[in-house]
Order: sequence, then C-alpha cells, then structure tokens
Amino acid sequence: RGAIGLVMASLPTAREDGLSASAGRPSQGQAWIGVTFAFVIGAFIVGFLEILLAMCAAGLAVVIFALLAKRQIGGQSGDVLGAVSQIAEIGVLTSFSVG
Repeated sequence: RGAIGLVMASLPTAREDGLSASAGRPSQGQAWIGVTFAFVIGAFIVGFLEILLAMCAAGLAVVIFALLAKRQIGGQSGDVLGAVSQIAEIGVLTSFSVG
C-alpha cells in the first residue's frame, strides 16, 4: 500500500469530482515516509536484500502502470490507486516466489 501514496503525490487526479480528488494529495515527503516505513518493516520480517528486490520489482511495475494511467486517462483515480495496490502486491509476491 505504500505505493499508493507515491502515485497520489506524483500524478494529477484524472477527474476533479472523483473520490481520489476529494481524498487530497500527500506531499512527496509524506509519500516517501510511507515507503520507508514499509521497507523497514519488511527488512525486519524477510531481510534487507529480499525486501530490496521485492520493492524494486513492485516499483518497476507501479511506474509502468502509472505512466499508462497518465497517458490513457490523464492521471490517477480511485480505481487506478486500487490497481496500484494490487500490482505492487503482485510484484512483491512474484519477487518472493522467484527468490
């Protein structure tokens, strides 16, 4: 879920009247604090190298999806943010299953 904050902070809202627009936007600093917490907790649970690789895999997948959302609908929406959560989770779990 840490990726959601980064996408919210990085992309404009696709619609001004949607749920994502009414939720507000975190600053880049706040979004990175969320990612840092996720990284630290993950490092304690599964190990530093494993979580580093998992977050890189998730990050790459989320960046590709965010760029696609920006191109296709002009930014992020509630549905895009939900998909970001799922895509990040798939990236992490795939990384764990490969390693």
